[in-house]
Amino acid sequence: MEGACREPTIIPERDITSSKAPKSVFLRDRFDATDSSPNWSSKVCDRKTLEVEARNGFDSVGNEVGLLTMGIQGEPYGRSLKGCPSIKFLGLLEETSTPCYTHMKNRGGTISSLGSIEDFNDMVLDSGLTDAGFEGEPFTWSNKRVWRRLDRVLYSQEWAELFNSTRVSHLPRRLSDHHPLLISATRTEDKVPSSFRFQHMWIMHPNFQEMIKQSWGALIHGYGMYRLQQKLYRLKDHLKQWNRDIFGNVFSLVDQAKAAANEAEKQFDRLPSEANLINLNRQNATLVHALNLESEFWRQKSNCKWLEAGEKNTKFFHSSVKKKRLKSKISRVMDNQQEITDSAQIKESAMHFFGSILCDTSTTSLPHDFPFQFPQVQQDVVLNLCQPPSQEDITEVVFSINKDSVAGPDGFSSAFFQACWDTIAEDVFAAVTDFFRGTRMPRSFTAISIILIPKNDSSQSWSEFRPISLCNVTNKILSELLYNKISQALPDLISPSQSGFVPGRLIADNILLAQEMTHHLDMRHA
Repeated sequence: MEGACREPTIIPERDITSSKAPKSVFLRDRFDATDSSPNWSSKVCDRKTLEVEARNGFDSVGNEVGLLTMGIQGEPYGRSLKGCPSIKFLGLLEETSTPCYTHMKNRGGTISSLGSIEDFNDMVLDSGLTDAGFEGEPFTWSNKRVWRRLDRVLYSQEWAELFNSTRVSHLPRRLSDHHPLLISATRTEDKVPSSFRFQHMWIMHPNFQEMIKQSWGALIHGYGMYRLQQKLYRLKDHLKQWNRDIFGNVFSLVDQAKAAANEAEKQFDRLPSEANLINLNRQNATLVHALNLESEFWRQKSNCKWLEAGEKNTKFFHSSVKKKRLKSKISRVMDNQQEITDSAQIKESAMHFFGSILCDTSTTSLPHDFPFQFPQVQQDVVLNLCQPPSQEDITEVVFSINKDSVAGPDGFSSAFFQACWDTIAEDVFAAVTDFFRGTRMPRSFTAISIILIPKNDSSQSWSEFRPISLCNVTNKILSELLYNKISQALPDLISPSQSGFVPGRLIADNILLAQEMTHHLDMRHA
């Protein structure tokens, strides 16, 4: 809390401590002020002060909980945090000049330099810290003219393992220029069962293709879509067992490869023979391969698509995964003007809200005497729409899907289809042919996973979440083939002015053109 010992802010801060009953309080004020002020002496059992290499320090006041908590004001240097001997760390950062992460956290005032942002980001990345995010107002400080998010909470990986839920709430400012931050760290056992996900690093194993051929080659009777469905189900079980027995734990592989490479290096240093040199090169190659596997694991898990191939920043990927987990956690929501924090009630509320939207069965049909005539599709185009696509068309569609796209409910990504295409192509051709012949689709082909994407950083109600559906690759293949066929008939059905259906144009293009034409006419008459 900012200015904790100043007379105008004492009453609001006492109200916060009495209503929220925090176990620990961070006071942002001069150390001599907290030493001489009687306002907090009866509220705490002990006071712990940690000297930090920064422009100013925070006084951490509260009960001893066996964890290191640190408050920093100003520009923290990376070595201040990396040299910290504690294994469990929670940091409360209040910066006065260094902007954090992006320029988007400000409103009003001047934009700070990009260099200071990069310095702060490097410090956070090098220290292995994660921003805990926030709930409530987007800014934490204001002088009535400028609004900025100056205060934030960072925690280490060890802290996340101890408390799997860390929430930060921005409380009302009252008489201060800073919002108090309420930090709630809990350990919950409400774990979602893990589902199968095809790991892209499996493709890099020398035995992978042989295992796929053995599993896929076993005969299954039935029509095309059914065979493809059952082979994917069977392969899923085989991959799980193969991962346990053959591939192994990727982190254990890295540790073993490092130990073997270190031992080979010592042997070569003691006796630089040709045999030891060959062994050293072999162990180093094994280590590089293991590190590539680990990097690919974290890259897929973080779903980072913009990083160039060959950049093996595992620490960056790991940090991205932690941020994704933090953002995906919905710990509270407002429903009918009531706050819900219980996980079971949150699930029930989400099912009711989105079920009422996505399960609407009402339909609208045109009257029989509708006065307008619509363009008709030519007969040859209709016949072409009903014809099964060629194998070349199917292959082109499969390899056009981004291999890093998120997998659907069955867990198989497009990277699997592309890497194993020579083995599975025949069954995919048969399934697509069945679809265009009107065969009923299995449920797995139409299954989707609904994901909620927050529309802003502090989404609090269900209307502030955007639902998107993740479908299986088999569904994507059929949809793309249908799109390619239907796009051939669109020129006969739409006019060039319907820009929303023209490739490379947007609906808003017509609005922009109308504005430009109006502006041009006004300039001519002026």
